[in-house]
Amino acid sequence: MNNEKEQTSENKSELFNDLKYKFMIICSAIGTGILLLILTVIFCVAYANMTKTVTDSLNHTIEDYKTSGGFGHEFATFGTITNCIVIVERNNVVVEKKRLEPYTAEEQAQIINNVLNTSKDKIKIGSRHFWIKKTTIDNPIYDETIYAVYDYSAEYRAIITLVIAFSSVALICIWLFALLGWLFARKAVQPVEKAFNNQKELVANVSHELKTPLTVIATDLNLINDALSENTEAKKWINSSNLQIDKMNHLVYEMLELSKFQSEFYKPDKKLINLSEYLESTLLSFEATCFEKNITLETKIENDIYFMADTASLDKLLSILCDNAIKYVNVGGKIRAGLERNKKTIKLTVSNTGDGITEENLTHIFERFYKVTNEESEKKSFGLGLSIAKSIVDTMNGKIECKSESGKYTMFVITLNGETKKEKERKRRTNKSTDAEKSSNN
Repeated sequence: MNNEKEQTSENKSELFNDLKYKFMIICSAIGTGILLLILTVIFCVAYANMTKTVTDSLNHTIEDYKTSGGFGHEFATFGTITNCIVIVERNNVVVEKKRLEPYTAEEQAQIINNVLNTSKDKIKIGSRHFWIKKTTIDNPIYDETIYAVYDYSAEYRAIITLVIAFSSVALICIWLFALLGWLFARKAVQPVEKAFNNQKELVANVSHELKTPLTVIATDLNLINDALSENTEAKKWINSSNLQIDKMNHLVYEMLELSKFQSEFYKPDKKLINLSEYLESTLLSFEATCFEKNITLETKIENDIYFMADTASLDKLLSILCDNAIKYVNVGGKIRAGLERNKKTIKLTVSNTGDGITEENLTHIFERFYKVTNEESEKKSFGLGLSIAKSIVDTMNGKIECKSESGKYTMFVITLNGETKKEKERKRRTNKSTDAEKSSNN
């Protein structure tokens, strides 16, 4: 019972939880977006500065070599002010290597070999990263090529450290934004939730308060009607009053039903039933009405589909859907009911041909007191039936939706979480053992 009560409470608060999550996501998205924009700008500036530093050093090295060294100078006065490695190749022979002193002999050989045999402008040797600029010198005697190589390992590590730091800051801030968003959402939604709960309590209390006086008034009118045996005019007005009281009684009943199914204290008496047989039995009671109104009733029900349900609420749900279909079916039209299993879900459908429902009305169809805006629908219902149906489906942890096409049909689709065959057999064995224990005790 406690689990059912907790589950029902969760269903009732689903609307507000969704609203809170939306607030939280919006706050997190805005805060995270601004933060990522700032971090991205900082990273782009840092990366652009690093790239500029490296490319300037490579270009200065090439220009320094062209003006101070090279053919005719034999490197006599070449002394670049940059820290780039310089490798000069003439006729496929390395004739000059400068600024390789910080590296071991093995590292120098790897650097020269990789630089001369790659077409990439960036290479990695061990844990070091190198940026290469290659230039061919216009020389009438030699095929001369100069390679300026920049060891940007320190800059690379700085960029990686920056990325890690920014990622850590971003993750922490996203969590903080989500927390702040949730706290803000709780504060913002609290008055709405309170007003909604007050409204539900008001509807329930008013319904209870109206029920007794309406019953008394109806009884008094019946007594007066019996006393006025000859006054036909008075009897006419009394009969009219009785009709209005019956209408109000029906409204109060539906309001009480809605309050019951939406109450956190509602405890459905669930048991395992053969839903296929139950649906067929329910539809059988509507066949006479369909025949009388020249309506065709078609069924497509898969056999032996079992479900844990409260039969009282299930009766109410099926009654609402079938009554609704009969009310709005066109003359000589069709009503179709279907039941099928799809893996672990059960789909129940009730549809009718007719005028259908517009897209605008579909978005509000399950709201309390909402009625399709036409004169005929105003007379047919109070706009509470489908709200009650949705509340019942919520207590079953299912989903109800309406599909319609104007001038063609309206279909209500209920999706329920079914049980696997193993679960069904296990519950059957449990019920049998329980019945056997009761019999032995008796």
